[in-house]
Amino acid sequence: MYYKCRCCDHEETRGCLPTATCGLYFLFLMGLTVAIGIFIVQMLRSDAPGPPHDLGWWDLVLFPVAMFAGLILVLIGAMLLNFTFELIEYLAFSLRRCPRCRSRKWSWGYTRGFGL
Repeated sequence: MYYKCRCCDHEETRGCLPTATCGLYFLFLMGLTVAIGIFIVQMLRSDAPGPPHDLGWWDLVLFPVAMFAGLILVLIGAMLLNFTFELIEYLAFSLRRCPRCRSRKWSWGYTRGFGL
């Protein structure tokens, strides 16, 4: 990501996050969110007693609602995961001094354009 010094406008590219807005990176975050969600569900279901219950014809009603809610949760989870990665990278980068003015006032990381 790009970081800009807020005192002298010096710009640097550091860290492991992409410097261009990229849909493939967001798909990776969505996949990671699904993997974390599956792990959590498996941990919770291992403690549940007895066989799973069948809802009958209500499955036809609840399936589209569950798919829509699941998609929304995956998108929110991917955004939270992205924010966490950006925060970790920013905290690691903000300890550096600017090579020009020697201040430690860096902007939040940003990207330029699309990775096309």
